[in-house]
Amino acid sequence: MPITLKNDIDGTIPHDEIEYQCKVVDPHLVINRVLCLESSHNECNGRALRMDYIEKTKELATNNGMAMHLDGARCLNAATFLGITPA
Repeated sequence: MPITLKNDIDGTIPHDEIEYQCKVVDPHLVINRVLCLESSHNECNGRALRMDYIEKTKELATNNGMAMHLDGARCLNAATFLGITPA
């Protein structure tokens, strides 16, 4: 059962919002196990997430007992934009 969070114009989701959703205890919801991000973000004019944001978000997910999935459909575009290797 996905929980969709609103992203900012640059494609990021505020970390305090992610953290809040990790702490929600509701017997009607499943326990969060995976945090999914998209880069480059289709709905934000193709903006690529910065590596420091991705790394901090991964840390946040790990600290809250979740895995993180970074969608790779346009990873070559994002890597080129960021000036890094796809690896």
